[in-house]
Amino acid sequence: MTTLEDRAVQLRPHILIEELITRHGIWHVLRALVKAMTARRKRTRVTGLSNYIRRDVGLAPDHPPPTLRHLHY
Repeated sequence: MTTLEDRAVQLRPHILIEELITRHGIWHVLRALVKAMTARRKRTRVTGLSNYIRRDVGLAPDHPPPTLRHLHY
């Protein structure tokens, strides 16, 4: 493991929160927490993707593939 991984294993969440409060003050930390909890997440648009790309990323095709009946006029 690297030094960063060693340190991450040793850290405890309550210590990190206490350190944030000590550095920035409780109101700034609370405001950031409320903002993070209430912020809307931006959705990725997939409307312009081709069916090949949609399949590559695990999405269903935009429309079902044509049947033989539709191919013959």
